[in-house]
Amino acid sequence: MSKQQTGVPFTAEYRRLKEMLRSMKRVLIAFSGGVDSALLLLVVRQVLSRDNVFAVTATSEVMPRHEEEDALTLAKKFDVEQMIYRIYCA
Repeated sequence: MSKQQTGVPFTAEYRRLKEMLRSMKRVLIAFSGGVDSALLLLVVRQVLSRDNVFAVTATSEVMPRHEEEDALTLAKKFDVEQMIYRIYCA
């Protein structure tokens, strides 16, 4: 992917992140669907195949439904297998 496709500048830190993730071979991402975890998931998918990336999203009855939907949409867009873990408040 080029800089224009991702919108992410090719800095030394970005290259180092990709190297670190590539060296892990397989990763599980705690994926909220927010900006930070979405960027991490995107970079992981740039360096690892679908079979080596898994996302877990924790939801609860107090989490706005649209946040869960955003996480589902992004994981699907990035072609990442995802598990939704529901937490029930007592």
